[in-house]
Amino acid sequence: MSVVNCSNICLVIWWMFIGVRKCAVIIEERGLQPDDVTPLNDNSTRTCSTFASTRPRHTQIFAQSVCSTDKMSITLVGQRMKCDNDLYVAGLAGPDVGKPLNKWQSCQRRWENTTDDGVEWCSFNCDCINGCDQIMVLRWPKILADTSWNLCDIIQSCTASCPEAPCYNGGTCENNTCRCLPYCQGQYCEMCAKDPYPPPINLTIDPETSLKVVMDEGWIIVLRRRDKALNVFDGRYWVDYENGFGDLASEFWLGNKYLHLLTNNGSTYKCRVDMLTNDGEWRWAEYGTFSVGTAKDKYRIGVYDYNSRSTAGDAWTSSEESYYKVISGTGFTAKDKDNDGSYTNCAETHHGGWWYYSCSKGVLTGEWEYGLMWNLFNLEYVDFLIKAN
Repeated sequence: MSVVNCSNICLVIWWMFIGVRKCAVIIEERGLQPDDVTPLNDNSTRTCSTFASTRPRHTQIFAQSVCSTDKMSITLVGQRMKCDNDLYVAGLAGPDVGKPLNKWQSCQRRWENTTDDGVEWCSFNCDCINGCDQIMVLRWPKILADTSWNLCDIIQSCTASCPEAPCYNGGTCENNTCRCLPYCQGQYCEMCAKDPYPPPINLTIDPETSLKVVMDEGWIIVLRRRDKALNVFDGRYWVDYENGFGDLASEFWLGNKYLHLLTNNGSTYKCRVDMLTNDGEWRWAEYGTFSVGTAKDKYRIGVYDYNSRSTAGDAWTSSEESYYKVISGTGFTAKDKDNDGSYTNCAETHHGGWWYYSCSKGVLTGEWEYGLMWNLFNLEYVDFLIKAN
């Protein structure tokens, strides 16, 4: 446990930047007068009077002391914030409704009877514990004229690393650091430009066919791989890849028959691969033309027009090392149906069905350690997406 003893207040606010000196009114974020007050759930423990408030952007626990001797203590979802016994209020908050409340903390002492040019100051003391993001030691003056609150000074900070604190929004803890998805940032991946796990929607392909899909800014996610522990692709047969499998909320394959219907409905399609490579870099590759044939035609793939601005390199159409890379025109191979150009069954070798030409170097369904690859990179995360042109 690391400890920070502050004069004034300890508070965590992810949208603040260390070193900012400009004052800003943030009484709304303090939550001292929550709009919607409800009791805490059974996972919390407390002494003194304790309340919870839920806001559109985050969940917050707010405790107000009515005791004179007991220490205030909040324990929630395995996280703990401890404050001194003379504190008046304490807060513990999380980045989103329903997420663990271990990101932002504050402890506020009772008001002291000292003033300076009309400003009544108070002193604070907090423990910086495992699970805190950044404990920033701040000055909070109370402006007696209008009782508003201004944030003025950032004095000191401390951090806690994963795995003591969780990684949010699909991030994983590696070497005590959260590795985030490409559209998320922050020490614990708590700030995302978009929802990393958008809910599925119903998509009508033709008058007789509709299915649930996950969309990402107009792109249909065909394949998603996030969690090595799941490994839902290993051991799958032709019929699995044909109909689709997995969980749209985590890892899945949409299904070859749906890829055929989507890419042959009167519109031309392009495809894109977003990937986290084993060197820790986020890369992408895009192709301007993508199609999948019928079951009778072995769900033959058509992929052309590599986007030269792509950062991952061309693993599907490059004339270099064509023995491995040119997959356009190949049929789909599964462990029980060999349609590749190799003397072995590449689906057995890579532990995943794919459009192989002699066990290609752009395989997205293979085994995590050896069969999930793009050119010379092994992949940590990957999304395979298609979109109508």
